[in-house]
Amino acid sequence: MLEKTAAGLGRKLGRRGTLMIDETAWLLRDHPADMIVLQDFAKVCADSALLRVVFIGSEGTVPLFFRGRSAASHMTIVDFADFTRAESVQFLRAKSGGSIGDEMADAIFNVTDGRASLLDDAAQVASSGFEGVHGFETLTPAEEVRSHEIVC
Repeated sequence: MLEKTAAGLGRKLGRRGTLMIDETAWLLRDHPADMIVLQDFAKVCADSALLRVVFIGSEGTVPLFFRGRSAASHMTIVDFADFTRAESVQFLRAKSGGSIGDEMADAIFNVTDGRASLLDDAAQVASSGFEGVHGFETLTPAEEVRSHEIVC
């Protein structure tokens, strides 16, 4: 069914479509048999140039799982790391037009752990003059994984 839909989409677009599957670490943990089916489907799509399938996760478990199977011969792993502390400070100062100083940027980094989308949100709030925002200094650092892998 999905292969037929992918072929129809490809004809309509004049190129391969892309199916993005997010939260794959959760899917692998709770439904590993479904991940096998999805990886096999992705291999069929790659072999026939029907569809590009992208698996998105943040724990590093999915690429390890996939590499243990023969279908891994058609996958590419791309790792998008978050900003370092220095990059975050530089980004926040530039994006906020200078309204975020080093101390505030450091505190924001401790909360966001360098996540680009969260840093961008903080810079937008800073540009509005921090209306209603208090207590960044008292928040504890994020304890999430510092990168996201995308497996194609």
